[in-house]
Amino acid sequence: MLTKEQYLNLHGQFYDSFISTTGSYFSYDRYSIVSYKSKELRWPIFHAMAKDFIRELLNAINGYCTDLRKLESWNSVLERCENEYKFDFITEIINPFASYTLNYVSVIKQRMIYTACMLSHQTAMLLDPSIRDKDLVEHQIKFKSLKAYSDHYTHMNAFRKALKQIDSDSFRNRTSNFRNLYHHRIPPGFELGLSGSIKRVAERNKNVSYDFGGIQPLRIGELIPLLYEQYQANISAFQIFWDLVKEQVSIWEKN
Repeated sequence: MLTKEQYLNLHGQFYDSFISTTGSYFSYDRYSIVSYKSKELRWPIFHAMAKDFIRELLNAINGYCTDLRKLESWNSVLERCENEYKFDFITEIINPFASYTLNYVSVIKQRMIYTACMLSHQTAMLLDPSIRDKDLVEHQIKFKSLKAYSDHYTHMNAFRKALKQIDSDSFRNRTSNFRNLYHHRIPPGFELGLSGSIKRVAERNKNVSYDFGGIQPLRIGELIPLLYEQYQANISAFQIFWDLVKEQVSIWEKN
């Protein structure tokens, strides 16, 4: 366990590094929806939803930019950390924060899927009276749910394509499938130690074999560029999400 002196010293180094970094953040003023009087009684519902969803997505993406700056700063501290307490530093500070930033890539993606489905459903009911509000079951919303709205909105397919770049197969492979293993099995560690020294393999012929070796730890310095790529993918997806919202607002304006 880190001593109080070590803990304060590490955080002091972190602070000095963090304030020297900069980030690119979304401006909230650019993504506002004008409230106007609509003949359609459901407009206030759509407007309130869109306003809340956009704000929360911007909060998440901007917050993630700050998190990545923090991870960079912690990595700079790690590079200078004395060996005598490096293990404690990694265990107590690096591990939880790195785990959080890796998991949050998928969190933002799922929130965009949810918000897009909710807004698309509201507008779809305006376009097609046969669609009922109860047709959408919130807890069943997932990426495939967006396909149902592809014929309604010109920006939906581009949005779905952009979402596929977030938490992509390539990202999962390059991070040793960390998020899935973290939630369902045993994930690789960070910087130190092997995990999963034995792996059970279920083969196609239903036979079972075992592999020995283990998973190498993830290196923070190697993760940071990958996470910034995912951050940019989130930005790209949000920009198309905003185009989708504007498209739907124009539909409401005509009714």
